[in-house]
Amino acid sequence: KLLLAELGGACEVLTELEPGQCVRLCAVLAEHARDSGPWPPAYVARLVPPLVERLLEQLDLLRTEELLSGLEALTFGLSYRDDYFGDRFAEALKHRLHQLSEEALIVRALGALAWQGLVPFAELLGYVIKDLAQHTDGLGPGLQLEKLLSLLHGGEQNEEEEAMTWLNAMQARCKASASVPVSHGSEKALVDLQSRSVCYGSWAFDVKACEELRRDWLLVKSLLPVEQQKGDRNSRITS
Repeated sequence: KLLLAELGGACEVLTELEPGQCVRLCAVLAEHARDSGPWPPAYVARLVPPLVERLLEQLDLLRTEELLSGLEALTFGLSYRDDYFGDRFAEALKHRLHQLSEEALIVRALGALAWQGLVPFAELLGYVIKDLAQHTDGLGPGLQLEKLLSLLHGGEQNEEEEAMTWLNAMQARCKASASVPVSHGSEKALVDLQSRSVCYGSWAFDVKACEELRRDWLLVKSLLPVEQQKGDRNSRITS
């Protein structure tokens, strides 16, 4: 605690951190914040903006697991939410999660970005749906994608609902599936996260883009093997 407080008074040292060091510091601060009550201590909060800035400068140098770990630590542990930040991570993850076989990583990314905001979430969701459209013929025994498809089907009520209603439901579904690391149970964690999240910038999502995304999903759904078209609406997403 004393070291963190001292570091909080010298934020310029963060500009010297290497990519992996940024991610590790995010994890340390997130763990400390979770143990400190409903809000991160002031000396931790002061570190977050310069740490985020340094992290964004080095996104291209991070490994995929480091990207996700940094995103999850800031989102869940430090309650940091900002559409520019989320969009940068969504764009970076689009170029890393280029194989549907990385299903677990895709689900993690969708869960974290769902908490970041509708725009960054929709950015990655659109990429995933387009990728699914290109690989529907390969969704056989070796690539079932049960967790991902269950997640996507679960956000849908009926094919006639408005696109924005569908997207909001999809975001809520992915929020609920997110792995929130806490010591007192995930249900309490989600409530705490919702109540203490601070939005540093929120973007509006284009309705036409939403409608296009919805059409893309309906097309993918129609191309899926029959046994996967309905999905398992009652299945429980686990991390």
